[in-house]
Amino acid sequence: MNFIFGIGTKVIFGEGVINSLNTIIRDLNGEKVFFIYDKGVLNAGIMEPLFNILKNNNTEYVEFSEVEPNPSIDTIEKAAEIGRNEKVDIIVAVGGGSPMDTAKAVNVLLTNPSPLTQYEGFGITVNQTKPLITIPTTSGTASEVTSVSVITNKKRQENSL
Repeated sequence: MNFIFGIGTKVIFGEGVINSLNTIIRDLNGEKVFFIYDKGVLNAGIMEPLFNILKNNNTEYVEFSEVEPNPSIDTIEKAAEIGRNEKVDIIVAVGGGSPMDTAKAVNVLLTNPSPLTQYEGFGITVNQTKPLITIPTTSGTASEVTSVSVITNKKRQENSL
């Protein structure tokens, strides 16, 4: 079964759809991709086929694989700094809720100034974010279809944003 379903978020589903990743990136005017994922995704061998798709199409990419469960503000700030320094123009998050939440928060900081904590709530960001593609490897979080992120604030010992 193949389908495209949209609720503000465009969902593309179907066998082999991942092979169109580079086309989707190009359609979004992406030239330098920022992959955000965790060690579990890497160790499962999920990333290598994605890297190969981009390599075969001469698409440049940068990786951030330091996503921890319940990602912290420090992790978000570190990834955002890498993305800004590398001048990425599109993000691809691969994994469960934590990589996707990390990518959404990083995306805010790629076009809006730090610190991340100033963006708690809705409609606070000033600058439009970059295109974001999510490739869920788990089911249940629905992080791929929401605009919010659950981020750990170690100073306040809570999850927020």
